[in-house]
Amino acid sequence: MTRMRYIEHEERTGLMLIWITTGYLAWINLIAICVTLWDKRAARQHYKRIPESALLFLGLIGGSPGMLLAMKAVRHKTLHKKFMIGLPIIITLQILLSIVIWIHRHIS
Repeated sequence: MTRMRYIEHEERTGLMLIWITTGYLAWINLIAICVTLWDKRAARQHYKRIPESALLFLGLIGGSPGMLLAMKAVRHKTLHKKFMIGLPIIITLQILLSIVIWIHRHIS
């Protein structure tokens, strides 16, 4: 493979990775919003609730921005420190990890 083809391949691969990551984050945040709203409804109607560990896991795998916005919008779990402090910490760590990966990818 020539140097030019290698560079083109790397650019296409990078672009595809961006699209896949963006699509994943869009879907996981949409799911996190729906799950948060579902849990709020369950709380109001005294139905079986979604475990907090499941909500935090959903935030950990990428749904923390959507979940945090939904929680603040419908005032759900806003008094729980593990969510109001934990989700912003998760978001910060995810951003830092993204920056490290980006720097590593462009330096290598």
